[in-house]
Amino acid sequence: MAHEGEHDEAVDTRFALANERTLLAWARTALALLAVGGGVQQLSDLPARTGLAILLGLAGIASAVAGGWRYHRTGVALRRGEGPIPGRAPIALAAAIAVVGVVLVVAIAVE
Repeated sequence: MAHEGEHDEAVDTRFALANERTLLAWARTALALLAVGGGVQQLSDLPARTGLAILLGLAGIASAVAGGWRYHRTGVALRRGEGPIPGRAPIALAAAIAVVGVVLVVAIAVE
């Protein structure tokens, strides 16, 4: 049964599976960021370890949310017979990781 604004047309399985693989990539990225954040907090002696761990955790949470949102939006677009809707989430994730990198480099330099 179609949801509001969706058609009952069949979605090409290749596109549906590609959308699912993309979601899984976002989930792996989120898990890696969260795990590294926990590791930094527990195993590091950097002066900014708590701030760095929090930034990594926030980036992980944002990655999980962005991946789920993109998966949903793409699924809806595919059911409508449209292509994927471009978004800013990949650029935002790259920027967040760059910020974490800057904090890490500064923390190492200060130590």
